This record gives sequence, C-alpha cells and structure tokens, in this order.
Amino acid sequence: MKKYLTIVLFLSFGCTFAQQPDLSEVPSGLRNTGPLTERDARMFDHIEELVLPESYSFKSLPDSIDNSKYEWFRPIFSQQTYPNCMQSTSIAYNFTYEINRLRNLAASDSNNQYTPHFAWNFFNGGNGWYGVNYLFTMDVLKCHGTPDIADYGGFYYGGGQRWMSGYDEWYQAMNNR
Repeated sequence: MKKYLTIVLFLSFGCTFAQQPDLSEVPSGLRNTGPLTERDARMFDHIEELVLPESYSFKSLPDSIDNSKYEWFRPIFSQQTYPNCMQSTSIAYNFTYEINRLRNLAASDSNNQYTPHFAWNFFNGGNGWYGVNYLFTMDVLKCHGTPDIADYGGFYYGGGQRWMSGYDEWYQAMNNR
C-alpha cells in the first residue's frame, strides 16, 4: 500500500509541475489544431493513387536491399540539433540517392549531396525549431529544387536558419528538382 501511495504521489507531483510548451510563439499554421484543416484535406485528396499493372500481381520484392553498396548512396550522417528528420530522410538520403542514380554520380563527393536545411527553412517557423511533414518538403523540391552542399554553404554550416540569397545559388538549386 505504501509503495502504491508513493507512486501516485510521485505522478501527481510530476503532473502538477510539468512544464507546458508555450504555444504563443508557434505560428498558427504550425500548431496541432486537431482534425485536418480544409487545406490539408485538399492536399491529401490530390495525391495520386498508385495503380500497379496486373503483371505485377505475381511478383515480389526482396525483403531487403543494401543500398550502401551503391555509389549513389551518401555516407551516413548525424542529424545534429535540428528537428528536420523528414528532410534528412527525404532529401539528404532519398533525393540524393535518386538524383545521383539518374546522373550516375558518386554521393561520396560533397558536390553531389543535398542539404535538408534548405527545404526545412521554408516551414520551421523562422527560428529553426519546428518540424514539417515530408509532403511539404516534396513540394519545395518540385517548385524550387534544392541546392547542393557547396552552394548552400555546407551540410551543417549552412544551418537551420540560413536563407539563401543570390540568383546564382537559386538558379543552381532549380536544376535539382
């Protein structure tokens, strides 16, 4: 009984003094407001359904593939301090792999690597601490492209709060869509 009472008191104390996040600084469009908004629903309605050909019905995929043995796969990196996991996976790994495969370039060369920070900065709330869904990231890639690490100023050094300026950098980014 004493053990049970101690646990209940500990949990009550923790809940009483738990620090709640200050949402007043979060832009209203980035707050979790519950159900999908009309805008979100329209966006999801426009995602095309993938219909596989009938000839695929008897084919199967391998249970695993080691992409690291291909030159298009970039070296593993640490995400560091920014909450840009969706951009790290969708741009720094997937997009880098796909575009280097199409261009037959080695991703071990930093000129053939793409930073997650460029697209993330479109949605991070202006101070670098808000994440965003990868679908929005893909829209940035479609519309603006993405700069390579050389143009952005490094993988980490370009950083989570850098906004590119200059026609040449933006033009180079548009070639990477």
